[in-house]
Amino acid sequence: MVDEYSDIEQLSMFRENHPKLEGFSRHYNTKILPELELSESKRLQAMAKVKKAGVLIAVLGVAVCISILFFRLNIKFLLIAGALFAVLGVGSSAYLLNAVKKETKGLLMGEICKFFGWEFTEEFERGSNLEQFLNLGLLPQHYNRASFEDRVSGQAHGAAFDCG
Repeated sequence: MVDEYSDIEQLSMFRENHPKLEGFSRHYNTKILPELELSESKRLQAMAKVKKAGVLIAVLGVAVCISILFFRLNIKFLLIAGALFAVLGVGSSAYLLNAVKKETKGLLMGEICKFFGWEFTEEFERGSNLEQFLNLGLLPQHYNRASFEDRVSGQAHGAAFDCG
């Protein structure tokens, strides 16, 4: 018998012990894995940009700090400049990687939900029921609605659900 899966596909074989998981390995290998490989190349490109931006920001930061020391300005300026360049570095890396992260999450969640016959929506208009849950004490007081940005809906075990 000839093995019909490539080496990379064999690495991603899933246990399909449950009847609902039957065929998931094939779905993963044909729909998800090729897109993940493309997403990984985009991530690596974004990381290369992050590294370049990081070097540039670090060089500029050092130049500004040396200038502050050279002109014998107050040490507070040095601390402020250091903090500003640190925030700039972290912010730029987050900005450059955010698009790849969002795209990858959409791909994974979308394809996994599709396999189960569910629907995944990244952005949707939220109802007011979550505020009611908060008012009734069903959600913690530190609950942040912005952290619930996605919606998964469908049928599971004969019951409809809508999580979002």
